[in-house]
Parts: sequence; C-alpha cells; structure tokens
Amino acid sequence: MDLTVLIAVATDQRIESCIHSVDEDCEILVVANGASDEILNLLKTIQKHKQNLKIISIEERNLSKARDVGMHAALYNKVILMDSDCIFKKGAIRQFYNAMDNEYIVNGRINFLSNNWQSNIVKQAREYLNNPSNTGFAFAPALGLRKDILTHIESYYFDHEIRWVEDAELNIRIRKSNLKIFALPSAEIYHVPLKIKQDLKAAFYYGTGKRIGVEKGIMQGVGAFWKDIPHILRDKGISTAIFMIVWNLIYTSGYMLQPYLK
Repeated sequence: MDLTVLIAVATDQRIESCIHSVDEDCEILVVANGASDEILNLLKTIQKHKQNLKIISIEERNLSKARDVGMHAALYNKVILMDSDCIFKKGAIRQFYNAMDNEYIVNGRINFLSNNWQSNIVKQAREYLNNPSNTGFAFAPALGLRKDILTHIESYYFDHEIRWVEDAELNIRIRKSNLKIFALPSAEIYHVPLKIKQDLKAAFYYGTGKRIGVEKGIMQGVGAFWKDIPHILRDKGISTAIFMIVWNLIYTSGYMLQPYLK
C-alpha cells in the first residue's frame, strides 16, 4: 500500500502496541523525538521483525518539528498522523487510504477510552473538542494528510516554533486555502485512558503554544473554549462542564506565562 503511517515518540513504550496495530503493508515512519535510549533500543528491536519500519531521529523534543520532518521524509503522498499512545481499529487504515484518493485532509475519529471516573470526564471533554462539527478543526492524531497539499498551505506542514497546538495552526492555513476537511468517523483509533492531571498538563502546554502563534502573528486571541461551556453542559453534563472550566483556566495560565518560561 502506497501510504505512510507517521508516528512521533519520545519516551512512550506504548509505541510498540501502536506499531503492531498497523494492519496494512505500508510504510511505518517513526520519528524519535528527542527519544530516550530505551525507546531507541525498543524501536531497533521491533525493526528486526518489521521490515517496513523506518526510524529517523531529531535531537530536540519538539512534536511540531517531528511531524514536519516526518511529512517531508514520508515515502508516500498519503500520510496518516498517529500518536504513540493510540492504536488503529482494524480496517481504519484502509478507509483513510481510500478516502485520500479524492481528499487532501481526512479526519478520522479518536475513541478515547476510560477506566475510571477521571478518565471518563476527560473522554467526554475530548470527544466534544475533537469533533470537527463542534470546533470546525481537524486535529491529530487520526488525521490523514496528503503531501501534495503543500502548495495550498503556504509551503510548510508544521511550524517548528509552535511546539504545541501545531495542528490548530495547520487548520488556520487549511481554512485560508478553502480546502474541505473530510470527516470519516468510521476510521477509528483508540486512545489510552487519560487522567485529569495529564490532560490539565497538556492544557497548559497548549496555552504556551497558542501564545507563540499569536506572537508570530499567525494566530489570534487566547483561544480558550469558554463559548463551548454551555454546549458541553448540555451535551456532556455538569461534571465535564466544570472540568472544562478548570481546563480553560489552566490553558489561559499557560498562555499568560509563556513569555516567562524557558
């Protein structure tokens, strides 16, 4: 299959499960994103049994740069952006492949798993925010992106300086180009359960990434999801709405503090 599955990894040993969930004979391109020696050794061990696995490394831990470098290095025009803590549902890759015959951007569905009350609240919030019908954006992972989109999106895939919310910045350029985001909810991936602390930590970093985008003149506004709270309350319940209020506050603090961080 002339398709590349692109995965960035730093310290996550679940990369092994992610790789083994690829159920098509395609290129698997792993970008070792400032990865630990343990991960590099694990990848080399997997590579002995996976001839279609290619490994490239960048020294710094920078997801945006890892994805950009990976997009340029991908052997095939059709690329699926994947995360190391996710696995593909059987048949999803084939669906992405077929859809990208006609579409530049294919947005699959992230099925956030839960195993307790904490991860269930995060699941509810993430499923709302990652639904393009709610936000108008297509987020990675579970994002199919054709390499020949480059001439439509200002000649770069991801901005290396925007280490977080790199996919949101990409979406801004997609909107400017008037390209359609093709929703393919049947192409599912599964995301491991997330604790509240983990998601709030991510919110802080997302805020720092947004501030960098604003300072570069690419993005506008703080970008917290305050206007979505009433809809989240209606669709997901009071617990998820309260969590999103806290999430927005943490996100905003990341935005405000970014100039003072290293």
